[in-house]
Amino acid sequence: MHVEAFNFQGKRSENLDAIKQIHYEDFSIFFVIDGFNKKESLARQQIENFVEELFTLVNPSTSSSEFITNFKQLDKSFNASVSFLWLEQSKCHVSFCGDCRVYLNGNLKTVDHTQAWKMCSRRIVDLNVIGELCISHPYQNVLIKSMKNDECEIINFDLQSGDEIIIITDGGWQQLHHKITGRLFNTAELCNETFNDNASGYYIKSD
Repeated sequence: MHVEAFNFQGKRSENLDAIKQIHYEDFSIFFVIDGFNKKESLARQQIENFVEELFTLVNPSTSSSEFITNFKQLDKSFNASVSFLWLEQSKCHVSFCGDCRVYLNGNLKTVDHTQAWKMCSRRIVDLNVIGELCISHPYQNVLIKSMKNDECEIINFDLQSGDEIIIITDGGWQQLHHKITGRLFNTAELCNETFNDNASGYYIKSD
């Protein structure tokens, strides 16, 4: 497995994105949070504490269901979007809430829990097209679900050798959706981008 992480602070006073990965013989976890709070410095510490506490509960015998249960039970004193991957053999389990996205080979696999997505998806079924329309939609930033108060949605898909997964916060996909869907995404070029919002996530290529 080839993994490249990225975490860029945009035109924000504080970066409330947090990413974490952990690898064991039988599974890997990739975790991405995009926090939002008026008291940004306090939220940053709360997010870091949450992620640290969650991952201290992980060991080589932890199952994906146990990880999700721990995620649900831990106190969340901040608002955030989240997506996380559990990679196990040739399977990928995705949990998401909010507007952090997951793409597989240029195809959007998750939906945004935003008012924009809800409105655009009434007349279109292609996730990539909906995802593009949401970029410029006036309600793109209006979340209808967040990890503080809502359950994560869960999807699963099979992986083959050479598959490429991108898990990314909204500050990233707002500017990079076209490159991702066009299979032009390159982490080496991200330093040349000027992000308005914080942009974080992972590029993963399966063996």
